[in-house]
Amino acid sequence: EHAKIAFDVLVDLDVGDRRTGILPGEPAVELAKAIGKHARLHVRGVQAYAGFASHVVGFEERQKTSREAMSKAVETAERLAKAGFDAAIVSGGSTGTYNIDSGLRGVTELQVGSYVFMDVDYRRIGGKSGAVYTDFQPSLSVLATVVSTTHADRVTIDAGTKAIDTTTSHRPEVKGRGDLVYSRGGDEFGFLAGSPLPRIGERVELFVPHCDPSVNLYDRIYALRGEKVESVWPIAARRESQS
Repeated sequence: EHAKIAFDVLVDLDVGDRRTGILPGEPAVELAKAIGKHARLHVRGVQAYAGFASHVVGFEERQKTSREAMSKAVETAERLAKAGFDAAIVSGGSTGTYNIDSGLRGVTELQVGSYVFMDVDYRRIGGKSGAVYTDFQPSLSVLATVVSTTHADRVTIDAGTKAIDTTTSHRPEVKGRGDLVYSRGGDEFGFLAGSPLPRIGERVELFVPHCDPSVNLYDRIYALRGEKVESVWPIAARRESQS
């Protein structure tokens, strides 16, 4: 107020994630009215990210789940409009539901992000045409090197939990080698089993299970076109979530 700065705000809705936000419907309208009492705060719509819907396995089930969630957001925006607010923005959606929520009347913004990199977790949710989600292709991989071939049934690579986030139920996948299976070997190491096994010193690319926290483990991304490094991008926001 002292600085005479006005802000446009969105009402954060909890449409099923049970993380943040107010319940949709009348509770959200009452919150908007409270916000409206401040001359420099202007309600412009609602934010309703439904992360719980984005990874539902199977397109039809995911479609049902997301539509149920986002319909609450659209209905709330309509209530806000009837109450006299400029509720032009209905923000939601995700990489997993972009082709579902984009068809809903009233949704004006999609909160997609992982599609840029993709990961094993997303590819396993399935798409319209099959069990693998192929709408977007994986572009993010971690380069690892075979550092030990002591045992006949597996090799050791220098990519463990410090190199790849493994908090999901899925494992990293080896690019171009579907016959190799990754397993955790500790903080610094991972194991590859299968046949034929890569040789000592050989490098492999790993598609990560979850792209967001995996990116957060690094200071830079090497952008390649084919085999050529065309650019190096610093990861400026690394570990900044608590700053």
